[in-house]
Amino acid sequence: MASTTKVRWGILGTANIARISFIPAVRETASGEIRAVASRSLEKARAYAEELEIPHAYESYEAVLNDPEIDAVYIPLPNTLHAQWIIAAAQAGKHVFCEKPLTMTYQEAKQAVEACKAAGVLLVEAFVYRFHRQSRRLRELLDSGVIGDVLHTEARFHYTFQGSPDNIRLRPEVGGGAHLDIGCYTLSWTRFVMGETPLAVAATFVEDEATGVDKTAVATLRFSRGRTANVSAGIRMDGGQHAMIYGTRGQIEVSHPFHPRPRRGGDPGAQVWVEREGRREDHAVPSEHHPFYDAVEEFQRCVLTGAPLSFDTMQDALEQARLMDACRIAAEEDRWVDLGSIDCPGDS
Repeated sequence: MASTTKVRWGILGTANIARISFIPAVRETASGEIRAVASRSLEKARAYAEELEIPHAYESYEAVLNDPEIDAVYIPLPNTLHAQWIIAAAQAGKHVFCEKPLTMTYQEAKQAVEACKAAGVLLVEAFVYRFHRQSRRLRELLDSGVIGDVLHTEARFHYTFQGSPDNIRLRPEVGGGAHLDIGCYTLSWTRFVMGETPLAVAATFVEDEATGVDKTAVATLRFSRGRTANVSAGIRMDGGQHAMIYGTRGQIEVSHPFHPRPRRGGDPGAQVWVEREGRREDHAVPSEHHPFYDAVEEFQRCVLTGAPLSFDTMQDALEQARLMDACRIAAEEDRWVDLGSIDCPGDS
């Protein structure tokens, strides 16, 4: 029987993202606790559990799903395994918080969403910025017309990966590469800013000769009413994360759009500036919390109360997967791809 005071989490896999992002965020809340972790190696699961003070360690993902004391699972597995384990978790009656990208393809995303809807469980793709108080403030600014009509947005997410060549980011067979790893953030951002899925997209992927993954993914998007976006992602490129939004009467600059950095010590954290009529205004939303905190807190509240999430996360995941597919096709075939040529979200 599910707890009525705390969401009890199981983690599928021992990924570092859980260690540095998800687990700390859950532990900042009063409504969740980490109860179990699983790995294909019991020794590895036990070491991870001991390091992070997790009560239970399992040698299979199925064991977590079969544990009646687990209410929800966090899935930070390689991208190629997401669909399989979302579906398995849903069938076991567990709510799902899955790392991005939700799945490898739009068809897989439809299967995952259908499984979660059939089971009556929540499904969230871990674009945590969508829940963050900074994004709520940004949405208010855009809806208020502070910069007039939004015409264009630009976003980048770059970093220079210097880890092991065995890392999943550099392995095409498990869904590595810039497009799936971080390009998904920039594409999600354009949909968030514009409030819709684009009509068409053109894209270029540049291959990393040493590994075969795309090291750079760049796209131009065309939205309704003549609005546009340019985005870039790179795993061998300096630049960090940054975004701009341009309107008819001003512009908005966001320093950390995807993982809003908390304010710590002398670090002011993520910044939002509005420029209009020659003035630059600070609209930052200071937070002491981990960037995952707001997403995890809302997810747990909705699990415990049965209230709906603040937006339709399953529909959003379908629209995101459709755009990801369109960019891949555009890059492979070197042409504009009409989003209408890909199944409409929700179609079976």
